[in-house]
Amino acid sequence: MEYAIFIWIVFAIITAIVATNKGRNGCGYSILGFLLGPLGLIMALVIPANEKGVEEAKLSGGEFKKCPFCAELVKREAIKCRYCGEMLPETAEEAEPEVKETALPAYLKECPACHQTVHVDDRQCPNCKRKL
Repeated sequence: MEYAIFIWIVFAIITAIVATNKGRNGCGYSILGFLLGPLGLIMALVIPANEKGVEEAKLSGGEFKKCPFCAELVKREAIKCRYCGEMLPETAEEAEPEVKETALPAYLKECPACHQTVHVDDRQCPNCKRKL
């Protein structure tokens, strides 16, 4: 009789571990595993993984971070994303593109082709020779 109870407790523990790894409630599935034994374990193995729960657990654990370009999970130490191939910034501030808003004086404008600063009266860019 003691062996039967021990086996049911083992099923409860294994069911809870499987459910937790799939992003499900380990406590609820441990009760299910204890009450149903091998059927509870089979149910925990068959259910699909809760991707959102697994992702949240990995992010909160601190071992992973999201790529700011493709939103896939990569290891925190990664320098380059293995999914999109982009170089990962060191901090979150570097992930946002820099927008430079420099006001040009009234007598200057920017060439649309080469972004060189030219005089307003110029009809051709001195750098790329494009008509303005």
